[in-house]
Amino acid sequence: MQYRPEIDGLRALAVIPVILFHAGFETFSGGFVGVDVFFVISGYLITSIIVSDLKQNTFSITRFYERRARRILPALFLVAAVCVPFAYLWLLPSDLESFAKSLGTVIFFGSNFYFWHNSDYFSVAAELIPLLHTWSLAVEEQYYLIFPLVMLIIWRMGIVVVSMVFLTGLLLSLGLSEWASENKPVANFFLLPSRGWELLLGAIAGLALSERATLLKHPMATSALSLIGLIMIVISILSFDDQTPFPGVYALAPTFGTFLIILFANKQTLVGRLLSLKLLVSLGLISYSAYLWHHPILVFARHRSLLEPSAIEMLLLCSLTLPVAYLSWRYVEIPFRRHDSIPRRRLIGLLTGAASLLLLFSIFTIYHRGYEDRSAGTTLMKNLEETVALNFGLGEDCSEFVESCSTGKEKPKVLLWGDSFAMHLGQAIENSETRTSFQQYTRSACAPILDYAIQNHVYKRKWALECIAYNNAVLDWLTVNTDIRYVVLSSPFTLSKFDAFIDGVVSSYNFERSQNALQETIQRIQSLGVNVVLISPPPQNGEDLGRCFIKSQMFSIDPATCNFEREDFASTTKEAYALLQSVEQYAPVIWLDDLICDESSCNTLIDGVAVYRDIGHLSRTGSARLGQKHDLAAKIFEVVDPGG
Repeated sequence: MQYRPEIDGLRALAVIPVILFHAGFETFSGGFVGVDVFFVISGYLITSIIVSDLKQNTFSITRFYERRARRILPALFLVAAVCVPFAYLWLLPSDLESFAKSLGTVIFFGSNFYFWHNSDYFSVAAELIPLLHTWSLAVEEQYYLIFPLVMLIIWRMGIVVVSMVFLTGLLLSLGLSEWASENKPVANFFLLPSRGWELLLGAIAGLALSERATLLKHPMATSALSLIGLIMIVISILSFDDQTPFPGVYALAPTFGTFLIILFANKQTLVGRLLSLKLLVSLGLISYSAYLWHHPILVFARHRSLLEPSAIEMLLLCSLTLPVAYLSWRYVEIPFRRHDSIPRRRLIGLLTGAASLLLLFSIFTIYHRGYEDRSAGTTLMKNLEETVALNFGLGEDCSEFVESCSTGKEKPKVLLWGDSFAMHLGQAIENSETRTSFQQYTRSACAPILDYAIQNHVYKRKWALECIAYNNAVLDWLTVNTDIRYVVLSSPFTLSKFDAFIDGVVSSYNFERSQNALQETIQRIQSLGVNVVLISPPPQNGEDLGRCFIKSQMFSIDPATCNFEREDFASTTKEAYALLQSVEQYAPVIWLDDLICDESSCNTLIDGVAVYRDIGHLSRTGSARLGQKHDLAAKIFEVVDPGG
């Protein structure tokens, strides 16, 4: 194959936005599409190599897989090995155990399956998963296992048959991806069947160029088409975000843009000359190592820092990725690609040995439950993990409609209704000095607003309908359980982050519409002769305050560092408080900032107990201590009847 410098420049255009996206720079909110650009490039290059060998009758499956192993595994295993000591030192037991499981799947090219079942690529938690980015390598490796075998079978049938197979596979995969973007969004993102069309798009480009050196000879046409391709990629990088249904038809923008550049960019076109600039080509050459190293560097920097690193710190870390990537490319990638430096037998021995050691670490770590008895400053890792454990309130079953989620044998007097921000109040009410029996009906992410639900790329129509049905079931239960005198509603009430699903219609967020829906909910409950009390979410500043506390303990830093000023309230807190203030005339509100903050600042500890478990939820012990100190149950009764 003739070397095309613009393809290396295209690699640079793919990897830099991915790095900046993972670093949290909002300008590059669609930087994740760089992976899709890589998929198309990989499909093109692999097809070009295989077709070239098949035409010369020199294709060998063994040699093909050896090339792939030399290209991918040495740097991948090195990065994984370097992650191990940092993971052991800085990750909580459950996180270390998850890391070990992901490490095991990386070795067998199955990490995309693991992350499909255990993570959401666009969640905040994804920023703390060291090997999350290896999902794309798993997709490619799975493709490489299948594609050459298919080529061996269909090649002798002729170029027309090969083209039809490619096109049919592309259309089927794209159709599946579009369907899954609505029905199975996480699987759609991580798995080969819904990603294969992107690689096949590159394969079609490779097949087309293998038949003709150029598809168009008119310089204006090639310049225009390649420029359109570049614009499509850039627009995707700058305009897409975590709310974009992806992949699916939206992914056509960056992938078809890449397709156009591969087909039509050359040294005679503006795009070809731009992508052939020495700086871009140099970045493209080290792009694989840069992709491998950037995510662990950013992830472990976040784990080591009490608060989210600043934009300047993140930019420096992104810059650090490049020299590290160069060293990896120069001293790992290049030597392992050369047969004279590392013969096949030695290659097999080194890769087998590295894989075995990584697998042993994975097995032992899982067996020892993430080495939970490791020391962490003056305490143990398992003690710190208890601080940030999930808080379901009265029990893990209380995330569904379970009537047994109640306290005591007496008929409940109070109903706690809402989402996870209602769940975390369970210990506070249960541990209040004023004892009361209560029923908990809570469902994660399902705000206690009748006939209203959030919807986005994760919470789809089906989920929204289930949420609405759940709240209706709670109202029906309340209608027949006349012993309930108080209904406590709580939620983060950050509805502007989502579309609204009301009366079967999806519409963009509107404050007045949300206010009316909450007001109507309050009044419908009150019409049953029941008192309604709203409890605000805890104040937030946008930082993971639970993680800040455990890191302060781990690294022997004053936990007061995690405190924040009232003036630094996050926009989500301000939005929620504005919504609650707008309905306060219809139902009293208990403001948690009055219990957690003083006049100017908010504390992340109450009497030495950590208040938060994450960015905004109360920890189990923090909730209990809050209830004990401020007698939350009494406040519920008092705000309804101040003189009673």
